[in-house]
Amino acid sequence: MLSNACKYAIRSILYLSINTNETKKIGVKKIAEDLVTPQPFLAKLLQQLTKNDLVSSIKGPNGGFYLSDANKENSIWDIIENID
Repeated sequence: MLSNACKYAIRSILYLSINTNETKKIGVKKIAEDLVTPQPFLAKLLQQLTKNDLVSSIKGPNGGFYLSDANKENSIWDIIENID
């Protein structure tokens, strides 16, 4: 059985794979609104995923989270191992 954190992480990565690329990034606020998840909790999850190279991010006014080509090579199992 997967934890809620793991489910949120999988949903957020699927969302990023559909809606972002290296030129289009999305902030955590928008992701949390669209996925109806708690923003602070999602922000910590995305930080952890970024730290472990499952998601990419850029800081600043035009920054946000996105999936690079290398990130897209990861499997769902990589996410589960990282979170749970």
